[in-house]
Order: sequence, then structure tokens, then C-alpha cells
Amino acid sequence: MTLQVPRAITITLHRVCSFQNSYVIYRHGLGFPYTDVGRCVYYATDGALAGQWISDDCDDDMRSFICETPTTIQDSCDHNFNGYCYYLSTSLNYGVDYNFEQAQETCESISGNLVSIHSPNELRYVKSLYRTKNTPSIYIGALTVSGKYHSWTDGSSWTFDNFDTTSQQSGNCMMMSLQSNGSLTQDAWYPSDCQATRSFVCKRQAGLPWRGPTTPPTTVTPNPSNPSYCNSLLVAPSQVTSPGYPGNYTNNLNCAFQLATLGSYRIRLTFNSFNTESCCDKVTVYDGDDSQGSLLVDN
Repeated sequence: MTLQVPRAITITLHRVCSFQNSYVIYRHGLGFPYTDVGRCVYYATDGALAGQWISDDCDDDMRSFICETPTTIQDSCDHNFNGYCYYLSTSLNYGVDYNFEQAQETCESISGNLVSIHSPNELRYVKSLYRTKNTPSIYIGALTVSGKYHSWTDGSSWTFDNFDTTSQQSGNCMMMSLQSNGSLTQDAWYPSDCQATRSFVCKRQAGLPWRGPTTPPTTVTPNPSNPSYCNSLLVAPSQVTSPGYPGNYTNNLNCAFQLATLGSYRIRLTFNSFNTESCCDKVTVYDGDDSQGSLLVDN
């Protein structure tokens, strides 16, 4: 049997010389990278340049390639990527277009949330789910307060975004444009009126059984994977603690918690455990985006 080895294999260094992690050994050939030739890179497999990375034109040069996929966890879902299952609203037995609150409730009914996006690769994956569909935009699970504070409905950290910073649109919910037109750019995120109806994507952890939403516990227990959320934006229902709870917090510590909810719902703030130094510490609650709002509690 004869095994034919391609003379060069394309690798994904695009625009800048970087990967999605820091554990990379660069093997650029002498004089490379050379972006005047092109912003893509190939790996030579024979000749004097064998084993080295060479700059190449991204559009005109055709080469063999190798695909790398994230580790997947076994699950029955159709769209499984990097440990999570993704569900298009059109694949669920629900109406196609929902407002933000209805979309989030739908996702919770299958033990998920509206999709949170944490990397360019995940953004491209979500976009690929609509490759054969004529869908103008989808809800993503992001909320924004005054355009300054952002959070995901699934409680995950805000580590990536793709806002169109030139947009003049307003709203507390977020949508992702899947098409470009005069005012919207494909893949970009925009604020939206939460009552607007559109398609959406649900995301849940792969390998977990389907079950409906559960009531969060009323007792706060210390958990390194669930920090106090000091100086964060949270979406109800949720819970916060002083840093280090149930131990003492450090001296001269200031914490601000931004609490938000969906639609016309109200927020009920309950203190399950309250013990501060009366001489030095206090809790202040405002109704508004910041400390300029109406004072509700000063204790």
C-alpha cells in the first residue's frame, strides 16, 4: 500500500501569529512570518523547508489541511461542541420567534439557558448552525445595563464579546446579527428591546439529564467555583456573599453588586445571614444603575 503525503498542510494562523492558548512552539521558516506574502500559514512536509511554517495567501493557494475539533462529551443532542449541546429554537417544539423572557424560559425547560459565547471559535460554531437558514438575527443570553455592565443568564464569566461599537441601538437584552445590511454587521452583537421577538439558541452542558428549572437553595455555602460576585452584574434568581463567606472579609473592602431581572419582574432582596461591624461596615441598596439612584436601604 502506498501512502501519499501532501507536500504542505495548512494550519490556522490567521491575521496575527497567535493561537487560542499560550502553549505553542513556533516553527517559522527563516524570514517568516512575512505578511506581504499572505496572512495564513502552511506547514511544509518535504524539501529544504520540511517541518517549518511558511506564510501563504489565504485565498488563492489551495492546500491539504487537517481539522482539529474540541473534545466532545457523549450526548444525544444533534449539535455537540466543546462539552455543550446547542438547540436552535426551530428544532424545539415551540414557536420560532419569542421575546427574550420567553426564550430564556424555553431554554430553562430543557435544563439550559440562552447561549453564552466565550470565544471566536464558539461564535463561528453558533453562526454555522444557521448556514443553510435565512435567519436575520438570534437572541443570545446576554443582558446589559446602561451599555456598561454585561452578564450571561447562565452565570458564566464575561470573557469575550463581539459588540458593534458603532451601533446606536439601545435595549437591555442582546441579539446577534446573522446577516449584514445597512445598519447591522454579520456576527456582531447589538442591544435589543427585550420584548422584540426573534429566533434563539439554547445551550446546556452535555451529558446531563434533561430536567426543568429548580428553585435555587436559600442557604449560601462557600464554594470556590461559585465566588462572591463582588463588583459583578447578576441576573435574578441568583445569590451573592461577602468575599470569603462564611469567614471574614478583608479590611477596607468595597463591593458593588448590580442586580437585574427580565421584563416587568421585580427583584426581591433577602438577607439570609447578616453580621457586620457596626462601627465600620454597612450595606446600602439603591434602585437604579448606580449610587445616583433612589436610596432604599442604608444599614
